Amino acid sequence: MYQGISPKVYKFGAGFFLIGTLTLFFSAQRLAAQDYTFESAGVVFSDSTQTFDVFFKVLDNGIPIKLKSKDIKAFEIIDQENEMTNYPPLYRDSFVTDSGVKDTISALILADLGSLDEAGAQQARQLAEQAYQLFSGQANTQVWFSTFGSEVGPAQLMTSESKDSLLAKIQTGDRSSDLYRSVFQHVRDMKKTGGKKVLILLSGGVNSYLSNSEYYQTRLPYDTSDVFRLVSSLDYSFSLFPVAIGSKKDEGFLKQLAVHSPAPSDAYSDAALPKGLESFVGKSEVLHSNNVIRLFPVDRVQRGRTRTLKLVWGVTGKEVNVSFKEAGSPNNPQPLARTGSAVANFFQQLLIAIGLVGGMLALFQFAVPGVERQRFRKKYVVKYKQEGNVSKRDPLTNEPFQAGESVVVKCRQMCSVSTWEGIGGQCPNYPDCLDFNDPCDGAGAPTVDKKFFSMKGIFRQLNWLWFGLLGGFIGWLLFAVFKLLNFTWYYKLYTNIANQIGLAETSAGGGLANFDSMADDTVLGIAFGAGLCFALAWVEERGQPRQLSWGRIMLRTALGTVVSAMVFLLGFSIQFGGLVENPLFSGLITWALFGVAIGIVLSVGSSIAISRAVLGGLIAAVIAYLAYYGLSFLTTDFGLARLIGFVLMGGILGAMLNTVISALEDFELEYLSPSQYRGTNPISKWLKAGLEITVGKEPGSYVYVKWDDESVEPRHAKLSFFNGVVYIEPLAETLRKGFMLPMNKKTPLKNGDIIQLGRASITKFKYVEKRKTQETPA
Repeated sequence: MYQGISPKVYKFGAGFFLIGTLTLFFSAQRLAAQDYTFESAGVVFSDSTQTFDVFFKVLDNGIPIKLKSKDIKAFEIIDQENEMTNYPPLYRDSFVTDSGVKDTISALILADLGSLDEAGAQQARQLAEQAYQLFSGQANTQVWFSTFGSEVGPAQLMTSESKDSLLAKIQTGDRSSDLYRSVFQHVRDMKKTGGKKVLILLSGGVNSYLSNSEYYQTRLPYDTSDVFRLVSSLDYSFSLFPVAIGSKKDEGFLKQLAVHSPAPSDAYSDAALPKGLESFVGKSEVLHSNNVIRLFPVDRVQRGRTRTLKLVWGVTGKEVNVSFKEAGSPNNPQPLARTGSAVANFFQQLLIAIGLVGGMLALFQFAVPGVERQRFRKKYVVKYKQEGNVSKRDPLTNEPFQAGESVVVKCRQMCSVSTWEGIGGQCPNYPDCLDFNDPCDGAGAPTVDKKFFSMKGIFRQLNWLWFGLLGGFIGWLLFAVFKLLNFTWYYKLYTNIANQIGLAETSAGGGLANFDSMADDTVLGIAFGAGLCFALAWVEERGQPRQLSWGRIMLRTALGTVVSAMVFLLGFSIQFGGLVENPLFSGLITWALFGVAIGIVLSVGSSIAISRAVLGGLIAAVIAYLAYYGLSFLTTDFGLARLIGFVLMGGILGAMLNTVISALEDFELEYLSPSQYRGTNPISKWLKAGLEITVGKEPGSYVYVKWDDESVEPRHAKLSFFNGVVYIEPLAETLRKGFMLPMNKKTPLKNGDIIQLGRASITKFKYVEKRKTQETPA
């Protein structure tokens, strides 16, 4: 029977509850009374350990305290995605605490003497004195002083004894201001020192150096791109505080200095020390860091995203977030760590590239014809069996077939293998059988040519594929050589242009950490566009019956180069301007635009219609990019991945362009004889544009007869298109299906018509109509 809780148990439980409640209450009171500091002191990626080393400081009412590994939880956030990756204990290499290292501070007061009037000089002296007083009372701090005008003065230690004499140097009279040189040289020198660095720049912001000075006799002057590039490379330990002084001020440069600096505390001010300077000095007294946690990155690929490392102190719930912009881009991913010699890696990849492109050429040249011959033998070659007493004979040699002899049964007439091969791999009566009263269907045409570059049959598609591979290789080679030679002039020029058009403002949010990546993407577009347009324009020109024109090839190459650079710059801006931050989709947009641009460029001066070129380029680029993007996840050797990706993309673009364009072609002329010039010539674009196509030996003719045929005139015939019908107008003796056509009169052509340029001519064409329904006038 239930008798309830005994008084003894009840008293014990009540006492335990009371003690627990009081403990929680006093713990909460204690936590509330404590003033915890939990701040980041920066992050460094270590190439040797392949880890992020996150430095931070933990204080309790200003007193350093040590944490244990279990007190900290670490997360990685990429591009502000909601899903955070928690580092399990397995991926935490170490957690180190120490007694704390105090920062040393080096502060430089840099005064501009150029164009100062007396009021401006007095203002500069007052601000310099205020800055000195602000820093002089701090421990582990040194204050330096320098001036510049037409010359850049050295930095001198400022103490209470030397202060007055140094401030007295701020005088009027110097009409020049070598501002960019002074800032560049002092920042460069300070960057080499340890601890925290602070530069207080007192200037009117006008750069007016003496071009005829001794210094510039053998040197180029500094410009804003030099200064901004150096400033953007600084870390959080370097702070810049530009202050505008004087009556004639140009605030633009001074404001940009603060914008380009990665340190969050940096600020511009007009005629007064920035407010952030005082708070900066106050914080600088405390520890730099007394804890470091070493973390393995979950994603080792840099694609130009914003990466945030988040530390959470479990007891207090306080958080530290360290955000930085990755290098690279979706089009040009980069590893976090760089290993090996750049020169050695380049030549190693070059050998791989040559082997890849050369190997594919050898495969297409030797293996493909062999496979096709085997397939032909399996399908059309049989052993001869005599039926009854009737013995069949070879149509060319008139020799009877022997039992068991290998014969070809593809033609209307059986022939021996030796005859088939002896006349070029075709039926004995081809192409004459096309003109018979009961014409053949053309199945006896040659199947596989022995020469890869003949562009006949399957070799036409393989030529587009291989030249695409070649274009990708050329693009990779141009980009790799450019990066290997490290042309700094290009980055200076790019930075200067970007500053002029305002791109720097957009990029400055990440401290310009991605600015070099933007420049690299432009180079990548130039290189890939130039290589691919050159190779594909070349193969397109080779496939035409007209005389090959290097002028047309180079024109399309130049257009492709310029347009590709613009497309890749636009694509980079789409991602980093915040329009499309997802790297897959922003890259997909870039490459889709690139494919469209390549298609448009290839249609210039060629037989490819612009609508078909655009569609082909779009489909090809999307497929190629998805393959390239997937490849970047399979390896962290991005040099090799970029090489394979470039070559692969070029090949896919070439093959897909030809496939799509060929499938959409409406009218073609198939060259039947001479046999060595057999091929297909698309004529839809020019006909539908209302242009007449000239056939003849004249070099400007679109259907150019470049072989020796005495029966063909320079301008032998014309093709035209009207009301959905293609017409031929003979200007010299011309036959259709063996019958003479009336001179200078338009005759409609039908699908399959055989055209011969004169009764004694060896030149024959077949008109092919691929459209499903005949077009009618609107």
